[in-house]
Amino acid sequence: MGRSPGPRGVSHRLRRPPGGTPVRQLGPFDADGTSLTHSPYARGKKSVELDITSPDGAEALRGLAASADVLLESAPPGELTSLGLGPDVLAEINPALVIASISPFGQTGPKADWAATDLTVWASGGPMHLCGDEDRAPLGVGVPQAFRHAAAHAASLVTLALVERNQSGEGQHIDVSAQAVAMNSTMSSVLCSLIGAPLTLRGGGAVRSGDLRLRFMYPASDGHVSVTHVFGAAIGPATARLMNLVHEAGFCDSETASKDWIGYGMALSDGSETIEDFERTKECVAAFTASRTKQELFALANEHRLLLAPVATTADVAASEQLATRSYWDVVDGKRYPGHWMKPEPTDGSADRVPAVGEHTAAVLASQRTPAVFSPRRRRPDVSARSKA
Repeated sequence: MGRSPGPRGVSHRLRRPPGGTPVRQLGPFDADGTSLTHSPYARGKKSVELDITSPDGAEALRGLAASADVLLESAPPGELTSLGLGPDVLAEINPALVIASISPFGQTGPKADWAATDLTVWASGGPMHLCGDEDRAPLGVGVPQAFRHAAAHAASLVTLALVERNQSGEGQHIDVSAQAVAMNSTMSSVLCSLIGAPLTLRGGGAVRSGDLRLRFMYPASDGHVSVTHVFGAAIGPATARLMNLVHEAGFCDSETASKDWIGYGMALSDGSETIEDFERTKECVAAFTASRTKQELFALANEHRLLLAPVATTADVAASEQLATRSYWDVVDGKRYPGHWMKPEPTDGSADRVPAVGEHTAAVLASQRTPAVFSPRRRRPDVSARSKA
């Protein structure tokens, strides 16, 4: 089901049967047999294991919710409610509690009870049809992405809800659908059919729309870079700056570099510019990027305000000068871990180890927790009443 962070970063196990999240068993593993998939998410937490199907476990969860700021849960929709632990019940216990529910298709609707995997959610959300080469089946991303996107949205929404709670004194229930979130990753392509636009399709580092192929992946001398070589009022000026560099480096003529990159899309539509010439232009860009390293291209992007970024490998991320300068990494027992996505207070860069399953159950349940008290400066408007007016 997931974990619900309570006071002081406590993480309460809600999954059954006992034994902790199955993610603990996913590789790769370090020399000590610890899951490197699980440990970055679990380090620094306290682990409390409860059987919420039992009266004692359910009562313990109610007690924890009474003083918590946030509860995150990913149970099948309706399961907590069937156990007497639904959002409405917990809100009565703690009106200031922010509850975030993450599920494949949301808490309500025709698909709420459907079985799902990351792959099926990714497909039903739309991004799958953009992934991979055009002459074969869609490409699955190497690590689960749909639920990671949903988790990122949940984290952002919880932060906003806490800001609101600090103003009104009221918590709220956040319903995050992984499918709905995945639709954002189509970069508006999911709307093509609705507005009568040509359907965008996968093209192996490019996106196809009719005869037009927009290429986003280009070679570097030591890997690849992502380049938004597109046109229009918003992006055309950056493309013009890039083409000036391509010309200065000797990879295209001045006529190519000086084209109207703002109106280029319309020129392609009316035939005053040809698809064949556009393909030639992209080859000029590819020759330019292939002549330089990823970091050299990134430096040019920063200097000339280009829409270009390196395609980072795991080794690139580990060696990132920017992440090191920002003290992003945390070192625990000699091992380096990804840092927290938000650091509201200065830290010394240290972090705690990964807890064993249920390691802190007794201590947390025995501790005295003081419910948060708020003096609301304003009340949140009654949206439902306002909508009916």
